[in-house]
Amino acid sequence: MILENYLKGADDVATRLYYLANYLLVKGSRTYLDYFAASPLEWYPEWEADLGLPLEDATMVSDLLWQGVYRRQYEKGLVLVNPSDLPVSIAMGDGLELMVPQGGGAIGPDGAQPGTLEWEAATSVDLGPKSAAVLRTVGAK
Repeated sequence: MILENYLKGADDVATRLYYLANYLLVKGSRTYLDYFAASPLEWYPEWEADLGLPLEDATMVSDLLWQGVYRRQYEKGLVLVNPSDLPVSIAMGDGLELMVPQGGGAIGPDGAQPGTLEWEAATSVDLGPKSAAVLRTVGAK
């Protein structure tokens, strides 16, 4: 399965995270993700996040429903997707970091991948309508 989507701009981080998290909900051994704003020759730092292998598979999307959102756990983190029109707040407890991509977009003439990936401590997550979050376990690299 190839999930290819288009961005309004490379700086549309919320949409990038929504695409990425939805992909991670269904990720398998033969799934691929690509999104871009202006050219297929773009790179986004969130593509390098290592969450390890999924700890669960679902035969139906309803299998992933959890506290009003869809959730899939990985060895080193988890993804949350809120596809609804209502905001959802979830208490996560300690031990998780929220993914915060910085930059990304067109690959320069030198071939360098633009952007960096940062992680912020998160004990709760506020998901707006049609939004997502990617979290990793503290200390996971």
